[in-house]
Amino acid sequence: MRKLRVDRSGISEIVGALMLTLIVVVAASSFAVFLSQQQKAVQDQELYALEKSQESLNIIGFQQNFTTNNKEYFDLNFTITSNHARDSDVTKIAVNGHVARDFFLWRINQTSGIWEQEHLDWSNDFKILAKEQLYLRLNKTNLFENNVIFQNGTFVKLEVFTKLLNSFTRVYMPPSALLTISTESLWDGVSFKPFIVLDGGGSVAQEGSYLTMYDWNVTKPGVSPSYSHVGGVKATFDFSSLGPGQYYVNLTVMDDHGLMGIDSTIYFLI
Repeated sequence: MRKLRVDRSGISEIVGALMLTLIVVVAASSFAVFLSQQQKAVQDQELYALEKSQESLNIIGFQQNFTTNNKEYFDLNFTITSNHARDSDVTKIAVNGHVARDFFLWRINQTSGIWEQEHLDWSNDFKILAKEQLYLRLNKTNLFENNVIFQNGTFVKLEVFTKLLNSFTRVYMPPSALLTISTESLWDGVSFKPFIVLDGGGSVAQEGSYLTMYDWNVTKPGVSPSYSHVGGVKATFDFSSLGPGQYYVNLTVMDDHGLMGIDSTIYFLI
C-alpha cells in the first residue's frame, strides 16, 4: 500500500484526483442531460409533426343567403367538419383573403343536444371538437377591412387556420353563364312571327354543383320598362312592337350554393 507523503504534496495529488473525477462526473452528467433534452426536443418535434399531419378539417358546404340587388353575395354560410380524433384550436378565419374580426357559430350542445349560437371574435381561439360538425356565418360587416364586396360572379374562398399552423381551404367557384341568341318563326296563335330565342344551354355549374335558376333581362335604350323573366334554359321574346334597334341582353344563372354567373351581349334587331 502506498504511503502518504509527509508533506502536502500527497494531499494535493488526492485532491487533484478527486477534482478530476468530479469534473468527469459533472461533464458526463451534463452530457447526459444534454442528450436527454435533445431527445425530448426531437420527440416533441416528432409528436408535433404527427399531430399536425393528422389534424383534418373539411369545409363541406356553402350557401349564401341572398344578394343585394343581384350585385353582391351576402351572409356567407359554411359547414365545417372535423375528421380528427382530437379537438382543433382555430386561431383565424379569412374569406377571400380578408381576415374576419368576428363571426357566428352554430353547434350542438354536447350535454343538451340543442343547437346553440355563439358570437366569437378574433381575439380568442375556438375549438372544433373531435368529429364535430358546425356552421359558420359571416358577411362583409364582420371583416377587419372596410369596403369589401363579395361581387356576384366571383369566387368565395374560406380559409381556416389552426394552432398547429395548419390551414384548411375551400374555394367555391361561380357557374359560367353563356347565352346565345337566334331568331325563329313561331306561331303566336294567329300567324307565324319572328321571335327572339334566348338560349342559356351553354351555361355550366362548377364540379359538384348544379344550376337552379336562369334569369333573363332585356332592355332597349330609351325604352322603359325592361323585360325581365325568371325561367328555364330558354326564353322567347317578341319585340316586334318595339321595332328594330339595339337591345341589351343579360343572363344571370345561379347554382345550388347561391353563387351567380353573368353573361351579357348586344343584339341588333333589323
